[in-house]
Amino acid sequence: MDFAVDLDLTSTPTSRAGHTIERVGKMDEAEVDHEVIALQLTKNSRKGNQYEADEIPTLVKVYQDTHSAVGVTSAQTRALIRDQQVESGQESDEANGALPA
Repeated sequence: MDFAVDLDLTSTPTSRAGHTIERVGKMDEAEVDHEVIALQLTKNSRKGNQYEADEIPTLVKVYQDTHSAVGVTSAQTRALIRDQQVESGQESDEANGALPA
């Protein structure tokens, strides 16, 4: 029996985002042209998103920053969501401190 599993298909959105950021960062380090990276992201998008070469440096910066810390903490996320919802008059579980799924 073959028990091989494609981890890209069984992972969560959070882990897929992390893997994508890491792969983009590694391609940048290997000097893969940003047009090529953007085209690959566009071709792989199941939502039909279009990526541009000028967006790749942002992903690379996130990759670099995550080597030492997260870009936004859970507490910061909850506070910013709560503040936005209070500002816009929305009430939800997220406004009461729950992180979005």
